[in-house]
Amino acid sequence: MKETHRQMKERKLNEEKNVKKEILPITEVLIGPMRHQKEAAVACKILLKDNGYEDVKVDVSKMPYRGF
Repeated sequence: MKETHRQMKERKLNEEKNVKKEILPITEVLIGPMRHQKEAAVACKILLKDNGYEDVKVDVSKMPYRGF
């Protein structure tokens, strides 16, 4: 029986979970000037934590945002 698209997707996701990910030596992330800096910093922290980066400092740039 041929597997459905959903079954294939679930199988591939399960295979990815079993692959050991190499952690890069990231110590700090600086969020550049943008309209929603605080939200970007929160999203960055969540992304880092979900991928095994517990002790990474996330900071926002002090430069002003000059976009429209």
